[in-house]
Amino acid sequence: ITPGDCRTSVEILDFKTMEWTKGPEIKEGNCWCEVGVHGETGRLLMMGGVRIEVGPRESDISMTHLTSCEILSGLAVSKKQKEPQKAPDLPRNLNDLSPAEKSKAYQDRADKLHAMICAIHERTKENQMQISQDYEQYERNIIKKYQDAVAEEEQRHKREMEKIQTEAAMELCKLRADKEKELKQAVGSVEELEKQRKKDLENAEHYQSRSQPKIRPDEHYCPISSDVMSDPVMAADGHTYERALIEEWLSNNNRSPITNEPLPTKDVFPNHSLKRLIEDWKE
Repeated sequence: ITPGDCRTSVEILDFKTMEWTKGPEIKEGNCWCEVGVHGETGRLLMMGGVRIEVGPRESDISMTHLTSCEILSGLAVSKKQKEPQKAPDLPRNLNDLSPAEKSKAYQDRADKLHAMICAIHERTKENQMQISQDYEQYERNIIKKYQDAVAEEEQRHKREMEKIQTEAAMELCKLRADKEKELKQAVGSVEELEKQRKKDLENAEHYQSRSQPKIRPDEHYCPISSDVMSDPVMAADGHTYERALIEEWLSNNNRSPITNEPLPTKDVFPNHSLKRLIEDWKE
């Protein structure tokens, strides 16, 4: 192999010594080569005398004296694990927004979180399918390699296949470990995003309720003037009135202004609890 100016890495498995060596030269005989061209990796099985020249471009590859050649796709194992997804940021001016705008901001982020969770579930399903497909492809490649080699040297092939199967099993285990790690990260990310989504929905509901105008309770109004009371007092009929108005009424009447029933006494008593409620409602 002549690497030229392109980024090519070569590993050779010598079937006689069963050892991997690195270098740009392939000796005569049967051998496995690990070839990487422009970041792409593959496996090339060469049987017989083979000479490969690699130019500065990926297309500049020529093979001569090729007796038998088989390209195996291999397993594509990502070395980089995906980072757990984070919740989208809320507007920086959240504190300056009105309650209605805050409710919309939280609701919008809750919708985005729901979309992210659906995407993670879909990617998790695809990863599980990819593991199964990769495993099946590996099995097909090994079986084909076995069938092609049996006719040539059955006994030697048996020993070689044990080595190849061991290597394939190790690669598959590594693939499974990488995929399982990514799946665990995805599950953790979903749980965290689900918590944030629920919190955003609660905040959206909270600010939505605050954005709606409050209705003052009827008991805050004086039955005589229909105005909000500032000094509520309770009369002998059990009803509460504004002090000045009920005292003026009682100075000329001895009956209840609501029921028109005679009052046993014209005394009035401060309604402190109602007064506190009226003051708290103003705040």
